[in-house]
Amino acid sequence: MNTSEAMNYVGAGIILTDLSGTEPRFLLLCGTDSGVWSFSKGHPEVCDRNSPLRTAVRETQEETGLRCGLDYDIMGDALRFGKRPYWIGVVRDAQVPIQLTAREHCEWGWFTVSEILGMNTNCDVRTWVKKAQGPSKFSMTLGMITAMLASAAKQQAMQPKPAKRSSDAVYTVS
Repeated sequence: MNTSEAMNYVGAGIILTDLSGTEPRFLLLCGTDSGVWSFSKGHPEVCDRNSPLRTAVRETQEETGLRCGLDYDIMGDALRFGKRPYWIGVVRDAQVPIQLTAREHCEWGWFTVSEILGMNTNCDVRTWVKKAQGPSKFSMTLGMITAMLASAAKQQAMQPKPAKRSSDAVYTVS
């Protein structure tokens, strides 16, 4: 994403992905007022300094309590579909509890693409599912990303895990 695109973005998000099972699962959050399921995403703030990635990381931590570099890792470049750029974030442990912001979200869950098909989702999720299932360059890219993420997850599983989850760790996006 170049500088002019960054100056004009309306928001950004992260598609949190769990690769621990036989099929990838994706974290969706249900809006408190709307009842609509969406990926973690949000609008830019001054502290983001015109960086869509900073917006995505900050919003994900605010909405889920998950921290980049500690609870999940960003893989690859942003995918743009719908209104926002989204990055793929692979969770290190899908059992870590999600800490919702009650004023924004009332429910959360990990879902496969086939489960998402029958849900009341926002336009970004619908666009993503449609492209992920269709015979497009995007679906091939998603397949390659999924394979890359599965390989990375296997390598990560072989690495020793930290003894405990530090509550004071801070991740800064440069």
